[in-house]
Amino acid sequence: MRLRNIRALCVASMGFACLASSGGEKLPAMPKLPFAFAEATEIAFRSIRGEKTEFTITDKAEIARLSKLIVLKRKEPCKCEHIETATFRKGKAEIYVHFCSHCFVVRHGRRNYDHRMPTGFYPAYQKLLEQHRQKAAKGQAAAQE
Repeated sequence: MRLRNIRALCVASMGFACLASSGGEKLPAMPKLPFAFAEATEIAFRSIRGEKTEFTITDKAEIARLSKLIVLKRKEPCKCEHIETATFRKGKAEIYVHFCSHCFVVRHGRRNYDHRMPTGFYPAYQKLLEQHRQKAAKGQAAAQE
């Protein structure tokens, strides 16, 4: 009986220690970005999912539409493999983001600031990626004829 009580106490104390160490830490505040996402003059996307694809958007209306979708909500870092990136540019200033279907990680200086994927952004990005790939495939087919 005594051994069972000691085991239960050890398990309970280990669980409490894990909860205390992970739940008590506050995520560091993200510093002010060099500009708002909506102020970007271009967004350069890159994906290595499947075939490597790179494309840039400079249309102000499209940048505004995508930027409106970005609402940053901090989250704990995860171990996802982010094989898609977006670089928001305004003049010489840049905001670099890497992401997956549920993460949106803003790189600022030497630190990553993890956020939840903004609602609507990933489907909008996937649609743009597919459009770009189709356009590129049509261009290659026309060049071969």
